[in-house]
Amino acid sequence: APFLLVGLLGTLIVPLIVFFIPPMTGHMREKRALRDNLDVLTRILKDRRQRNALFFSGMVMMGHFLIIPFINPFMELNNGFSRSVTPNIYLVGGISSFFASYILGFLADKYGKLLVFIICVLLSLFLVYGITNSNGISFPVILFMFAIWFIFSTGRGITAQAMISNVVPASQRGGFMSFNSSIQQLGTSIASLVAGFVVIKLPDGKIHHYDWLGYLSIVILLGCAVLAYLLFRNSDRAIVVSSTSTAAK
Repeated sequence: APFLLVGLLGTLIVPLIVFFIPPMTGHMREKRALRDNLDVLTRILKDRRQRNALFFSGMVMMGHFLIIPFINPFMELNNGFSRSVTPNIYLVGGISSFFASYILGFLADKYGKLLVFIICVLLSLFLVYGITNSNGISFPVILFMFAIWFIFSTGRGITAQAMISNVVPASQRGGFMSFNSSIQQLGTSIASLVAGFVVIKLPDGKIHHYDWLGYLSIVILLGCAVLAYLLFRNSDRAIVVSSTSTAAK
């Protein structure tokens, strides 16, 4: 049913995109055809900064997605919450993300994407630990924890993708970001595979080692914070200088 709903929404959204979203072709004024369809890939593989940015993107998604596949089983089997109430976790998280995305985007533009990313990563670590070690906590507290976790996860995602998109010129951004989407899917796939190997089911029906996924997620996200600093510490400054020069002209 969810997949059918996504397909239905797609058929409704596509006409709206065609009629209301203006084409963004200003960066394509240079009519230069690619020699072949592998040019985008070879260009990425030859550029160390682009390779590092893609590795960073995959690791962010992996660190985020490690704990997601077993959220429902852990909440139902280990914490005893009914399957009828656990979907509220995603409802509260989605609402929180919806309102937080605008605020976090504004803060990223004002104070720098790297700063907001690192703050969101560091604050989210406490939530990752709390969620994967939540035994005997009331459901309202669980909802609150997930709401905050979704907010920080949204902040991580928004700022990470903004920093990643700026490692290539605008004329190459479409191909690069398409490849980046594939790397993100690879990151989530690896996270799901690792989670499946780590978590085991006990004879009483409860799942075990979910906290291990939390610890692994914390380590990966800390590594992402360090990697982000090494890769993007001058990005915001460069963008500000470029924008100022453009405005002066």
